[in-house]
Amino acid sequence: MEREPARELATLEECKHVVAVLLDLVADPPADESDRIQAVLNDVAADDLRAFVRDTLATHADLRDRFLARFADEHKSVEEYREEIAQLFEQHAEPIVFTAIDFSRFFEIAEQYRDRDRYLAAATVYRALFEKVDEKSNWIDGAYDHYARTIQRALDGYADCVFATDPNPEEFDRYAGVLEKRASSDPLINSEQFWRALDDLEDQYN
Repeated sequence: MEREPARELATLEECKHVVAVLLDLVADPPADESDRIQAVLNDVAADDLRAFVRDTLATHADLRDRFLARFADEHKSVEEYREEIAQLFEQHAEPIVFTAIDFSRFFEIAEQYRDRDRYLAAATVYRALFEKVDEKSNWIDGAYDHYARTIQRALDGYADCVFATDPNPEEFDRYAGVLEKRASSDPLINSEQFWRALDDLEDQYN
């Protein structure tokens, strides 16, 4: 039985959009490849496009997370993100971390959530970053500025997301409490940075 032309066209356009987003998430292709990719998208069957998206996401965890951040309603917990960040430290430890670990995919996921106005989901990613990087500070013996900037960028993103939710006083105290707890937790290497972030947060709210 043949599909109705209008329904088939709608399905095809939807698949083309999904794949276009997928390709954009991977990287902007060179100009000489863009036309080639567009030509394939114009000709490939909708079911084949869906299979490509499904198979690609199944085998590329980083890309899958970014895809879900753009389209899904659910998001990972702070504990899940913290565990992923901890695994990065374990992968780079020899047994101390001397190099700058790339956390860009977490910031990109947070940006995907912010683009959709899902500020609490984004705040979860930022929180996991500044908590786990700070917690692992005693593993670090190099690239100190990189890790300080990572914490600060995550703190700034967290604060932006807190205010974007327009929190009531009880909610604000809960969000601020996250910073206060981290500022008081071992190791205290970045304690001053967290106290400063907490002061800035409270000054902006009051």
